[in-house]
Amino acid sequence: MRHLLLAVWACLAPAIAGANGFATLDGHGGPVKGIDVAADGAVATASFDYSVGYWRGTRPVWLEGHNAAVNAVLFLGDGRLASAGDDFDIRIWTLADGASQVLSGHQGKIIQL
Repeated sequence: MRHLLLAVWACLAPAIAGANGFATLDGHGGPVKGIDVAADGAVATASFDYSVGYWRGTRPVWLEGHNAAVNAVLFLGDGRLASAGDDFDIRIWTLADGASQVLSGHQGKIIQL
């Protein structure tokens, strides 16, 4: 599944992809569970390792704060990103400084369908 997502991403984000149209984003310590591509080609990844990767090129900025696997990510525009996970929280990240606001109160794991 991870390779399929990366292949799809590479087609959508040629500015980050290599000369052959594909790129490998290495760094997560567990399976990638969600991915989103912004209009400018930036990529966000959600992982079983409790982290969110924000990729502008092949080096990530790690957004840490979830207390369980992260299942979904979504670019919101205006320099913000949402992530949701098994810790029952949604986090709204400000990409400029990596700060996050927690939207808590959910009664179960949050996934993206």
